[in-house]
Amino acid sequence: MPAAPPTQAIVPVYPSQELARPGMPAPGGGYWITHRDLQLNPETRIVLIGGQQVELTRTEFDLLATLLESKRRVRSKADLTLVLRGESYVTSYYVGEADKRAVEAHMTNLRRKLGDNPSNPRYIETVRGVGYRLTTELLAP
Repeated sequence: MPAAPPTQAIVPVYPSQELARPGMPAPGGGYWITHRDLQLNPETRIVLIGGQQVELTRTEFDLLATLLESKRRVRSKADLTLVLRGESYVTSYYVGEADKRAVEAHMTNLRRKLGDNPSNPRYIETVRGVGYRLTTELLAP
C-alpha cells in the first residue's frame, strides 16, 4: 500500500510592514487600515503589528478601529462609550463616570497588548482632559 503524502499546515501569509498600504486588499477579504507598523482589517477583524497578529477582545478591537478611522481627530471617552454601545452621537444619551473609567481600563489593556507606552506613545496618545487620538505618522527621534 503506498504511503500517504505528508500533510501540510496552511498558514495564512500576512503582508509585511513594507507591503501593507491603506486600502490594500487583505487575505480573507476587506482592506487594511494602517498606522506606522500597525495594521487593522475591519472585515476580518485581524490586527497586525510588524506582520505579527495581535489578539484583541471585541471592545479593544472596536476602540482601535474607531481611533484608526478617526486619524488625528480626538475622540472623547464619552464618544468612545457611545461607539462601543453602538449608539450614534446624540446629546441625550447619558455617559457616566463608570462608563468613562471602563473606556480607560479597555484603553490600558489595548495599549499593553500593542506594546504601547502611554508616556512615550507609538500608536495612541492621550489628550489630557479630552480623550484619545492616534500619534503622528512620523517617528520621533
